[in-house]
Parts: sequence; structure tokens; C-alpha cells
Amino acid sequence: MLNTPQEPIPTQNNAAQTLTPEQIDALIAQRLAQLKGKDTQDAAGEPLLEAEPVASQAFQPVKHNLAFSGSGREYFRIWIVNLLLTIITLTLYSPWAKVRKLQYFYRNTTLDAQPFDYHANPWALFKGRLVALALLGAYTLAGYLGTTATLVFGALIVVVGPWLIWRSLRFKLANSSYRAVRFGFSGSLKGAYWVFGIATLVAVAYLVGIAIITQSMAESASKGKMSASVGYMGLFGLVPFLFPLWHWAMKNYQHRNYTWASVSTQFTATKGAFYAVWLKYFAFAFSVSLLFIAVIGIFAALGVGGMYGAFKTGQTAAITTAIIFGVLGVISYILFLSLIQAYMNSRLQNLVWNKTEVATPDNHTALQFHSDLLLWNLTKVMMWNVFLTLVTLGLYWPFAAIKFAKIRLESVSVTQHLPWASIAPSMVPANADGALGSEAQDVFDVDFAL
Repeated sequence: MLNTPQEPIPTQNNAAQTLTPEQIDALIAQRLAQLKGKDTQDAAGEPLLEAEPVASQAFQPVKHNLAFSGSGREYFRIWIVNLLLTIITLTLYSPWAKVRKLQYFYRNTTLDAQPFDYHANPWALFKGRLVALALLGAYTLAGYLGTTATLVFGALIVVVGPWLIWRSLRFKLANSSYRAVRFGFSGSLKGAYWVFGIATLVAVAYLVGIAIITQSMAESASKGKMSASVGYMGLFGLVPFLFPLWHWAMKNYQHRNYTWASVSTQFTATKGAFYAVWLKYFAFAFSVSLLFIAVIGIFAALGVGGMYGAFKTGQTAAITTAIIFGVLGVISYILFLSLIQAYMNSRLQNLVWNKTEVATPDNHTALQFHSDLLLWNLTKVMMWNVFLTLVTLGLYWPFAAIKFAKIRLESVSVTQHLPWASIAPSMVPANADGALGSEAQDVFDVDFAL
């Protein structure tokens, strides 16, 4: 665990430790001087006080809640224009649509009353989109040239895939900012290949192996005898149990390498925690599935009975009853899908962010995250989003996106352990134009939108 300052914080009941405003300002200035590598002696040559006790005495941890002020009506106007221009331009406008969307969501998300921002150049995304379309076209063309060409090009995609993901992560973080300071991603390319490259190879080998074993089993069955393929199939059936391990590795790679100014994130979730979430998810989904089958069976029986009575007697009430049970069946299906998806979304968000912290270079906690996304609250939002989107033939989608973002963002809070000026010495005033990086960032001119 990271080391948080443990010295007592001055209170009104402890006059001996109370600092005047002038002393607090002087001590914060001292800390900034140390961070910038300036002299730590005063004019008389006497050593200045230690900085770490100062930080803990001068600043009391405070909790900030993430807030999202986006409006469905406002976003609807952005969404409908983006949709129409994307259709008219045959998707060529999509990079500009993506930037407008992200800027709206970022700028309406605030922490400690200060918004985030997104700065990507749409032309950069446009060039990346052209590269992605060229790769897709080449892969499609390889399919007409034969199996060998398809396999060769597929292998090429596997090789460059982790590099594309790595570049995309760096691009997105470098073009995001808070308090006019850019974020960054310090993960290595080697780490990307370990996480994404090996996982891709295992997935490809698994699919190929399953195809070969299935064909072998079919040939053995046609001859009236079984083969060792059954054992191999059982062995391959264990491969999906590696998914929680890969999921942990992916989140560990991401949440250990986010940077902002002089601080970086730390991730303390264990592999066992991810296995626990996934096992509970499968158990929950299985239980809900059984309940759903039972409910649908009852509604189907009642609906069929109503239809039979309608045809036999011609009574309108019987037809109405059948329609009602049919609608209830559809609603039950929406509730079923929303419930199992909300379970995974809420549990994973809470696990990942409750185990993410932001640390200073000297390994002291600067920020701590806490997520308390409740299952039933998220289920209600997702269920109504799906239902109203279907009823409105998709026109409710922007309102659904706003509601989904709001409930997820506003379930997250951040505990601040150090002053912002200590966390980000290069920070400019919150109302200043532009954005500064903690240090020179690489200039990325392609975003592969992965």
C-alpha cells in the first residue's frame, strides 16, 4: 500500500499545532521549491523545515464527488447532427463527430468544480480512420485471394494489433486534460504485447484447436468409435477460465500507467478478486436465467391460452389478455438482459476504481478513488434506456447515453490528500485557456480509434 501522511492535522482544539495563514503559505511555497529542485535553505543559510510533515499539517484530506451536468436535450442536438453528417458523408465525418461527442462529455464532467477537457484534432483521427479502413479492405481482399492470403494477413493484424492499442491509449490520454494539465500513459510497448499479443495468440489457437477437434470428433463418430479428441475437447474447455486472469492483466496494465503532472496511478486489485467477480457473475447469471425461463414459461402458457380462447370464442378480452402477457414477456426479457449486464458493470467498476490510487514520485498517496455503483439503480437506468430506445425507434439513444454516463460517473468520489498545487506544480489557473503537459509529450498524429 501507498504511504499516506500520518502526522496529526491541526484542529481548533489544539492551539500548539495550529498554523497561521502566512505560515501555511510559506510552507506550501517551500514544498513547491523542493519539487522544482530549488535551494532548501533560507537567506541566513539555515535549513528549511521538512516538507512531508508540512503537507500533512497544512492540508486536511477532503472528499470530492464526480459530477456530470450533461443534458439529454443538449446532447440530442449534437447527436442528430453527427448522425446526419456521418450518413451524408458516408462515415467520413465520423472523426469530427467523435471529437464533438467526447468534448461534450468531458466538459460536462467536473471534479472539485473544475471540468475535464478533450483536445484531439479531428484530422488526426481522420487519418487513423483511413488507415483502419485500408486494413479492413486489405483483409477483405485477402479473403478472395485464398485461405493462405487470409491467414498471412490475419497474422499481420495480430502482430501490429498491440502496437495499435498502445498508440491509441497514449493518444487518448495525451489529448485529455484536467485543470489545464494533460494526462499521459506510461505503459511500455513490451507490456502491450504481453497483455494483448499473447491473449490474441491464445484466442486464435483456441479457436483453431476447437475447429480441428470438432472435425476429428465428427469423423470418429461417423466410424462408430470415439477418439482421444473428447479428452482434448475437455482440455480446451478449460481455456475460457483464463479470461479473468487476462482481464486482470489488462486493467493492471492500464491502471498502473496513467499519469497526470508529477503523479501516476497505482493498482492494487488481485487476480483472485477478478476471479471472484467473474465466478459470482456466472452464478448470478445462471440463477437469473432459471428465473427468467420460469417467468417466460408462465407468460407463454397464459398467452397461448388467451389466444386459444380468442379463436374459440371470439372474445376481445381473450385477445387483450394474450397481448398483455406478450408485452410482459418482452419487458421480462429486457429486465433479464439489463440485470445481468448491470451486475457485471457495477461489480467491475467498483472493483477497479476502489483499488486505484494516485501516488506522488516519493510514493505518498495524493488521490484515492471510491466507487459505489449500486446494482438495482444501474439496472433501472439500463432497463428504461433499452425500452425507451426501442419504443422511439432509436431516437431516445442520446438521452440514454446521458443517463448511463451520469449514474456511472456520479457513483465515483475522489479523496484528495495533498493540495492541487503540490500534486501538479506546473498547473495553470483553472480558468486559463489551453493546456499544459507535465513535460513534453510525444506528438501523436494518428488515433486508430480502438
